[in-house]
Amino acid sequence: RADQHAGARTTQEADDGSITVEMEVKEKDKTEPKSFAAANESELEEKFPAAYEAYKKYKSSKMAPRDYALVPLFIAMTAICWGAYGPVLHKGQVAMLGSRLRPLICVGLAYFIIGVLVPMALLGALEPDQAFNTKGVLWSLAGGAAGAFGALGVIMAFNFGGKPIYVMPLVFGCAPVINSFVEIVSQDLYAQISPLFYAGLIIVIVGAVIVLVFAPRGTPHGPPAGTTPAASPAK
Repeated sequence: RADQHAGARTTQEADDGSITVEMEVKEKDKTEPKSFAAANESELEEKFPAAYEAYKKYKSSKMAPRDYALVPLFIAMTAICWGAYGPVLHKGQVAMLGSRLRPLICVGLAYFIIGVLVPMALLGALEPDQAFNTKGVLWSLAGGAAGAFGALGVIMAFNFGGKPIYVMPLVFGCAPVINSFVEIVSQDLYAQISPLFYAGLIIVIVGAVIVLVFAPRGTPHGPPAGTTPAASPAK
């Protein structure tokens, strides 16, 4: 039984979907290269969990040449869409006379169209040989629930008087910090935390406070033109 596994040195994927992972395995006091073969990813995960984890890390670390252009493109798309998300959602809420739940229903409908109907139409063409599995479905549902609760949180912040000009910077300023801590805990990366990480954390916190304190508030609207305040009744 292997005591410790290193990362995958190489992986091979055949046309029939079979996978071979070569990695260093430490048994007792000696480290030797070993190969793990499986018919597909599901079998690799079931029979050789350590090799499957190494395979996933190896794949995630490799980028095809076109990926270097596509990754920044989709990052920019996400930044633009999420940057416009708060102001656009707030306009919808105002148009619905401050409704607390109707904007969330509209967000859900948009998620359903873009996140369910479109992928279902493309699934057969893009991923004909893959299937759903329990673990993947549960984790994906958890991610979707986190996104839905996030949308609900933004709407409720607007409901209670928050403005997009400072609500969204606070949300997107704190989100990377939460993301980093989730990754640190889930991947057991405590040993890799550096002083620069703490410095960045402090900068984010200070920036969030500055945004909250100095966000433009607008000027209060006075009474409509041509009206005068009602006189107090004579005593």
